[in-house]
Amino acid sequence: MATLIDFYRQHVTLMVSGDTEALSKLLAPDFYLVHMTGMQQSKAEWLAAIDSGEMQYHEAQEHRVEQLNDNEVLGQNLVDATIWGSRGSWRLQLHAFFSHTPQAG
Repeated sequence: MATLIDFYRQHVTLMVSGDTEALSKLLAPDFYLVHMTGMQQSKAEWLAAIDSGEMQYHEAQEHRVEQLNDNEVLGQNLVDATIWGSRGSWRLQLHAFFSHTPQAG
């Protein structure tokens, strides 16, 4: 059985591979991302930015990941990305909240 840390790592792997179809299935409909600038981006906006190439994640090196409780994970990665045309490496932290959603059979 997958752990929350497994789901967190899957999220990062899919982000780097640019697999927005799989990300869309993994992420809740009301998912949103708060960037280090404070900008909030909806699931649809973020996935569209990945699909268009505005946001390209080249590599993510995990530095720390910790399950905080039954539904929260805190992960820190060094991420190499091209965001709106500027490439760089950033130390990013993702505080992820999880909920169980039944899948259609």
